[in-house]
Amino acid sequence: MKPIVAVSSTLLTVVAITRPIYAFLSSKPTAEFIGYQQVSLMRKPLTFCYSSSSSLRICASCRPRSKFGSSAVNQPSFQRFSPVSILHEQYLYYRTYSITPLSSTKSKEDECMLTLPPDNFSRYSKYLVRNSNGVDGMGGDVNTIQTEKEELSWVDKLGESCHTNPNQFSLLSWNILAQSLYEPHCKAIGTDHHPWSKRLQRITQILSHADSDIVCLQECELHSFQHDLVPILSSLGYDGVAQEDERSDSEKPTPIKEITKHRDARNHITATFWKRDKFEPVGDSYVRTRSMTNVLRLKNTASSQEAYMPTVAVVNCHLEGHPKRFSERTHQLQHALADLAKMMMEKDTNDSGNHRLNALVIAGDFNCELQSSACSAYLRIGRLGRQAGLGGVHGEDSLVIPPSLLETNEATEILHPIVEWGRALPEEKVSDVSPHPFRRNGMVSAYPVWLGKENAKEHFTYIGAMNKRPVPGLDQIWYSSMTMKRVALKRPIVDFLGEWGTNRDVIDQRRDQERLKMLSTGLPDPLCTYPSDHLPIGCIFDWQYENDSIRNLTVLDTEGNIVDFSNNATTAQESLEFEEMIFETPMEELDYLILNCPYDSEEQRSAVEFILSPIEPPLCTETKKKPTSVQLKQIDERRDVKAGVLASSSLGVRPWLKRIWKAQRQVGAYERNLERLKKQ
Repeated sequence: MKPIVAVSSTLLTVVAITRPIYAFLSSKPTAEFIGYQQVSLMRKPLTFCYSSSSSLRICASCRPRSKFGSSAVNQPSFQRFSPVSILHEQYLYYRTYSITPLSSTKSKEDECMLTLPPDNFSRYSKYLVRNSNGVDGMGGDVNTIQTEKEELSWVDKLGESCHTNPNQFSLLSWNILAQSLYEPHCKAIGTDHHPWSKRLQRITQILSHADSDIVCLQECELHSFQHDLVPILSSLGYDGVAQEDERSDSEKPTPIKEITKHRDARNHITATFWKRDKFEPVGDSYVRTRSMTNVLRLKNTASSQEAYMPTVAVVNCHLEGHPKRFSERTHQLQHALADLAKMMMEKDTNDSGNHRLNALVIAGDFNCELQSSACSAYLRIGRLGRQAGLGGVHGEDSLVIPPSLLETNEATEILHPIVEWGRALPEEKVSDVSPHPFRRNGMVSAYPVWLGKENAKEHFTYIGAMNKRPVPGLDQIWYSSMTMKRVALKRPIVDFLGEWGTNRDVIDQRRDQERLKMLSTGLPDPLCTYPSDHLPIGCIFDWQYENDSIRNLTVLDTEGNIVDFSNNATTAQESLEFEEMIFETPMEELDYLILNCPYDSEEQRSAVEFILSPIEPPLCTETKKKPTSVQLKQIDERRDVKAGVLASSSLGVRPWLKRIWKAQRQVGAYERNLERLKKQ
């Protein structure tokens, strides 16, 4: 058999740092080591490609030259998979193997694994072998990642009786299912619905039993919020606000600042409550279509001599529900976090005016799986897409990955496509969202991703009565692990009615019985024991200290620079915002943007000019006449170039490009409107 550059019919992982490239086999062929070969990269980026039908090959962007006299690397047109570029000083070494497939009768114990000397592994290769592409790198199951499951502390209640010190606090998140959605749902599955009064009683019992310091509710209705939830929770010691809150300013505990423009009234709203004797609101509530952000300061109940009490920002969100609209969900998170960064500019954020914020919690119904989704990757990594840079390297060539950064989770996450609801997301779509400003604070999920991953029937937060499919991690709580730590998690299924007794074995047995009932009937259950199709989740948090003081959140601008709030608030505000100017016409704005855009290269400038160039002959805007084949070809060419330019642009240029595309659309609408006015 003709030797080929190492590996197999299914890609496992490739390790290529300043050491030799190794390809580890996942399709179980035998591999005979032939020898080293040295390839001159000529300082060109290298791309890994794979073919599901033949083998992995290492393909350079130019035809590499071997010092052995012949080209050792072919240039096949394989499917592009997880491109990674590695800048090497001069040469790259790799091993060549002769591949012989194993027979199908081989037992699993006999399957081949490459055995390499320990000194062949660098610290980087060890990390990638464990994590790249979801496999362990040694012939294991390609669909699993070997991780150590940490010990979790579980509680039934979140109140102070479960706290180990007075500064700890708890948060509960729950989609309570709007009555206007519940009744049609029952009709669709042929069951009788329960009145809102009975469901409200159950909701109140569950919230009272949980006794959480902060409560984030989704799918409230405005009337029930103002006339039912506010009076009931107020009697339990809570203050709260909601989107569309119509109460007077004197009745609301904090003013509402509506950020979203040109919107319709919301049918279902999010509402955030907090215990008035534990927290006090700071500043306004920032409200968007799918989220609401509040800053809460811990009240000093222990000593009045404390100069500063910590603050926590709570983002309560109910993200876009359509399974395929991952881009909308990530943009909704991006906008909410950008609003919070701007909120820190406000003079009334805290009394001392130093704009400190100590913690961040994002909770709600994310409408995507925690285990694999664009939102999870975005919060954890801080950015999406391979063009977004890695490990704090912003605005640089996206194809350059410094070797020192390959130790990080960011690198391994970015090397392969994001999968959401079983579909790989297109690179050009996920890279469209800007990095969020809190990406240096170690955003992690309170509930680990491995909960329910292997068997969703064991742990889930949602199960509908129609399809009875349990979904783990649809409801999520994320927190800044650099400034907070998780103390305990709330069990989704608890004895909130006090009917299970005190024997631990009996309680565990009853909990398992309730879980099996849910799997059988779905939620809400026919008896209305559980009034929503979601289960409440919650967590107890404590603060992280540094030199006897609570840590502060770190905020970054789009270029990755740390925003210094203490120096000059105006300068910090400018670093977070895109420059806003007023123009007489959209044409003036477009001309300004084209002229002042900080292009990455002259080639990029030329590509933008090509995208904006008119189509010949011009499209007919007066009638519904279809474009000709010549016009369609020009449209497709510009669309492809536009996607490539946006995907390859640096973080500093990308906001300018988006504004250019928006201004171009406004110019078209402006010109069409002028034409209509002339004919009137």
